[in-house]
Amino acid sequence: TTALRRDGTEFPVELSVTRVAGPGEPLFLAVLRDITERKRAEEALRASEERYRTVVEHANDWIWTLDGNGGFTLMNHRAEVASGYRFEDWKGRSFAPLIHPEDLESVVRVFQKTLAGEPQQYVVRVRKANAEWLVLSVNAAPVREGDEVVGTVSFGRDVTERERIERALRAIVEGTASATGVDFFRSLVRHLASALEVRWALIGELPDPAADKVRTLAVWAGEGFGENFEYDLAGAPCQNVVGQGQRCYPRDVRALFPADRLVAE
Repeated sequence: TTALRRDGTEFPVELSVTRVAGPGEPLFLAVLRDITERKRAEEALRASEERYRTVVEHANDWIWTLDGNGGFTLMNHRAEVASGYRFEDWKGRSFAPLIHPEDLESVVRVFQKTLAGEPQQYVVRVRKANAEWLVLSVNAAPVREGDEVVGTVSFGRDVTERERIERALRAIVEGTASATGVDFFRSLVRHLASALEVRWALIGELPDPAADKVRTLAVWAGEGFGENFEYDLAGAPCQNVVGQGQRCYPRDVRALFPADRLVAE
């Protein structure tokens, strides 16, 4: 409802009408209350909520909220895409079925501590819709309404690859800790292949900086050690590593290096 000021401008009002008992014709008392400031506050709140939703939906991290019983009340777009789940299918449902069985007990404790008002940090394995497991690093905080904690909000980042690399490095270090000399390189190449989940791996050296050939120190050939050999550096992937740093070619290696006899074989 709006009313007019003397200058002809409109302003929002709240109208309340009360019947006044008395003799004769019925009387009514009408009260108009100017609610301009309240309307401005409501509009500012709506704008703030819209900005909040925009930030949440476009964040690179997973963001989700849970009620006091552990049921989902929000799951942002990033979480939906990365996990393969739809929030609609999980709204109100417990988070428990998504947690790795070995992690569930500790995650429940974390949730309870968060509900008690204590922010938490933890790492957890989460099952995706395709049944694969990924690793999330999570920061959780209580959600309050006044003085009461009514739920939790969590921010998760996928650290699956980081965890895999750390496991690989631990395996390499543990596997080579007691080896020396030639045994060190043989142990290193075997554990490197295992940690990186590849069939072939080799460790080579350049006899001198100007050398045009690489001499292997250890070769892992899938099921055992291979014989050491020399190969031409020109046209090989290793040519791009010497003096330049790490390189990774996850696919189309033969097409990228057609002149490399070792790759072709």
